[in-house]
Amino acid sequence: MYNNFAKACEFEKKAMEPANNAYKRLGITNIKRCSWNTEGGRKNQKNDIDLMATYNGKRVKISEKFRTMDNEDILVELLSGIDNHKPGSYIKSQADYIFYHMPWSLYVLDVAKLQQKINELHLNPNERDLMEGFNQDQKSRLNSGKEVECNGLGFRIFPTYIAGNLAWEGLCVFLPLDKLKDVIVTKYKKKYFSDSAEYTLERDI
Repeated sequence: MYNNFAKACEFEKKAMEPANNAYKRLGITNIKRCSWNTEGGRKNQKNDIDLMATYNGKRVKISEKFRTMDNEDILVELLSGIDNHKPGSYIKSQADYIFYHMPWSLYVLDVAKLQQKINELHLNPNERDLMEGFNQDQKSRLNSGKEVECNGLGFRIFPTYIAGNLAWEGLCVFLPLDKLKDVIVTKYKKKYFSDSAEYTLERDI
């Protein structure tokens, strides 16, 4: 998980072409990425939509997340601004699916079901002040950059820097994959070609 916006953007930019090629090999077609340089693209990205594609015979909206390590959880941004309690990308997402990339795997998540799970766990910032759920000691630890456990889940605040300046601080939760069985549409293993960033996707579940 990057906390440097420029590095994160560069990392995702490099990951896009291999992802596109892997999608095509999987039978995902008519891929159109949403560009920040167009009015429609900016609107889509503000709604957490990174690309449009034909998937399983339907035209769908897809959000992509890229993580730099394989874990038994997904990192969900609940707040993209601690001070103003601004809902994070997962909360406001209008995508149909999230393609959650890890180095050796890809999880396809149903956005509506993920948002329902977030609601069931009482983690929707539109319903309550999430920061009020932590005691003073937990808030202090969070603000110092440490992970805090609360109600059986791990939380952490990630600062995001743009041009060397602190832009915002986001509250994230680590959701274990075993709690997301109804959310995960399928899982793919990434099989890399020799000495290349290119890979194929092989269905795992």
